[in-house]
Order: sequence, then C-alpha cells, then structure tokens
Amino acid sequence: MQQKAGYILEGILKQLQEFDSNRIKGLLEQLSCFDIESNIAESSKETKYDAYFKVIHNQIVRGLPTKPSIYIEETFSELYGQQQRDNSNLAKQLGFIAYNPVSNKNNIKVYNALHLIDPRLQYDETNYNIQLLGSNFEKQFLFNYLKSKNANYLNQVLQPQRQIDTIIPLERANEFNRQQVDFAIETPYKSAFKYKKYGEEKTGYRKNVGAIIEIDGAQYHAAFSQKILDNYRDNTSQLNNWETLRIENLQEQTIIPWLHKQDKEIGDYLKIIEENANKSLNVDEWREILEQVLAPFAIARLQKTIVDQLISGILTFENKEWNIAVYERDIPCAVLAIKDIKATLKKIFLLSNDKEIRETPFPKI
Repeated sequence: MQQKAGYILEGILKQLQEFDSNRIKGLLEQLSCFDIESNIAESSKETKYDAYFKVIHNQIVRGLPTKPSIYIEETFSELYGQQQRDNSNLAKQLGFIAYNPVSNKNNIKVYNALHLIDPRLQYDETNYNIQLLGSNFEKQFLFNYLKSKNANYLNQVLQPQRQIDTIIPLERANEFNRQQVDFAIETPYKSAFKYKKYGEEKTGYRKNVGAIIEIDGAQYHAAFSQKILDNYRDNTSQLNNWETLRIENLQEQTIIPWLHKQDKEIGDYLKIIEENANKSLNVDEWREILEQVLAPFAIARLQKTIVDQLISGILTFENKEWNIAVYERDIPCAVLAIKDIKATLKKIFLLSNDKEIRETPFPKI
C-alpha cells in the first residue's frame, strides 16, 4: 500500500528557495511517498481514542511535506547547529516561531541531498528481483553492460517492466492495454504551465519527463510489421516528451551519453544522481546534510505508520507494552519519532473533556 507523509525542517526549506521551485516541489513530493507491506489484519473495532488519533494523522499528512513539531526542530538545531530559532524583535512582538539557516554555504549540497541514491547498494542477480526481467539480454544490460560503464547506480533508478499506459497520453491508453516497456527512467522534477478556468488563472503540471530503453532482440524485432508497431509506440510516448532508445547490440550502443542528452531535466537529474552515487556516507559533512534533509521524512513515515496502526486497532492502549523494531540502515529516525509522537498524543489527550482520556497511561515502548 502506498502512503504519503513527510516533514521538512524550516531552515532546510529556506535553503532551497534559490532553486527552481517546480523541481523542488517534485523532489519533495517524491520523498513524501513510501510503501507499507503488512500481513496483520486490521480491527474494525472503534475506540474512544479514534478522534484523537485522526487529529494527529491529519497533522502529519497536512502537507507533502509539512512542518515538523517544535520539538523536532529544536532537536535538529541542537544536534547539528545548522539552523536557529528566530529571536528577532519582530518574532517576539508578533509571537511567531520560525527557524532560519545559520549559513547558506551548503545550499547546493542540501539540494543534491534530495536526489536519492544509495552508494552502498550494488545490484546483481542474487539481490535483484530478476523475475521482473523479460530476457537474458535485459540481465546482461543491467548486470554486465552498466557495470562495465561504471553506471550500475542506474539499477536503482531504472524501472523494469513499467506499464506503458502510465507514460503515454491518457486518451491513447486503451490502444496499449497491458503492454510494458523494458526499462523506464522518470525525473521527479515538476514542469508547470498556466491556464485559465472560469476566467481564473491556474497552475497545472505536465507529466514528468522520462526516457524508455527497449532491449530488442534483433530476431524478434526484425519483422516489418513489428517495426511499425514499435515506431507507433515510440511516437505515442514522444507525445508526453518520453524518448525511446531501442537496443539490438549492447556493444554498439552508447546508452549513458544518450540518456544525458535526451532532455536537460534528465541530464541534470542523472548528473546529480551519479555524483551522489560516488559520495561516501562516511564523510561527516555529507552524512550530516543527508540526516538533516532526510531524517525528518523518515520520522514522518514512521509516525504515519504508527498512527495508522492505532486507528486500525493493531496498537491499543489496552496493551501495557508496545514492542517495535526499527532497522536503521542509513538515516536515524526511530528515537525522535517515538518521543515526538508520544508527547503529541499526551498533549492531544489533555485537550479532552474526558478525565479518563486525559489521564490515560501510556504503554511502555
């Protein structure tokens, strides 16, 4: 099940103001999406706490991303010293709370940190879901060709067997029912356009730019009739600014330069992805930037998941203890997420007219 939730520190958001706002919007929306897999049955039993859980749920998902709590803002300010609370006379007079970056020297690194890639992850046939691949030719492309070009980081951003109806214009989708492309790469960047509706100017967003790689076996695609169908698919994808590269012989192809040259957005995106793939997570400055940018998103994901479990009755206040295991393979998030959600729940309960709810003992976590 796909979910959406994300926090971003106010100081980090202000550091991103100098960059293209549409690209930032797309990157932040991408970071706010995550998947949950579960084999636990939900309960339909309603409890007296449900209304309070839903208030917290709405706070978490009110924006993609939204602002975190003051507790989270203050904790990051103390830990990293890269943002500080606004203590100006104006802030005191108007009574608002805001956080500002201490310096703008790392703005470009903050922007680059929004482009997700894990430099430690090396895919091969033992840890990749090869059932998604349609042929040995596709395996050679992923595990041999890309590696030989020092571009195996692309395994993390190439989508295998993507449905073509998610790429082409919607009105043409029924012409390509249940058809897939071998590999697709889509930038998260948004592209805005203005239009008028009922006399009012509005902003819309075009489909993100992308590229398609088809690993064609020469024998299968040599037939004239198949070439006509291939060309029709390619031309239809082109209507949404998606170009297609068809490969018959890997050794004769310059796939990486082709991807970089297809579109400025794809080129810019892949350039940053490649730079991030070659950075070590052991470098203190880069790791700390990643933590400040990405940990709030991880915190929001974990809190959204916990609140969903409360609403669905999987976690209850009837339990004396909640046992939760969190594997942190890169970005720390669990301790802050739990402390913050516990404090928020207690504050929400204090607003109740029901004394029993106000004095609810919290399970040991």
